[in-house]
Amino acid sequence: LDANKIIKMVLLHDLARGYAGDITPYEPLIWKNDETDLTSMYERWVRIPQKEKERFAKESEKKEHDAFHKLLRYLPSSATQELETIWEEYHNRITKEARFVYQLHTMENFLQALEYWKEDKNFPIESWWHQMKESISEPVFMKLLQQLDMHFH
Repeated sequence: LDANKIIKMVLLHDLARGYAGDITPYEPLIWKNDETDLTSMYERWVRIPQKEKERFAKESEKKEHDAFHKLLRYLPSSATQELETIWEEYHNRITKEARFVYQLHTMENFLQALEYWKEDKNFPIESWWHQMKESISEPVFMKLLQQLDMHFH
């Protein structure tokens, strides 16, 4: 893996997410229902139709994409082409680096959910375990997930 490309990908993604507001997939439930109970929100998320989840994801991706392009305005044009290419690689998961970073981001979200569960054993962590086992294929993350599974699950 190209470590320099991975670092750029992670930074681009996190900068754009931060600039866009780092919207989680659950955010629309908060907007729609003024939801404040996290446990209830996560339990309801599982029952939302896939098409609606995809719509939420597209809205979030658009905000992130718009934020990314706003950030590019501040850079010299000589840098923007490389960054746009890296951005497209990540969002379309074209390269092995992009797939690695995507799984890294997924793992980071899972670790945050695990922290919530450690604080509140009523937190619905089961759906996270299933999602991780279905979506992780990078050997290093699979090993980490196995260790977490043995320790916590």
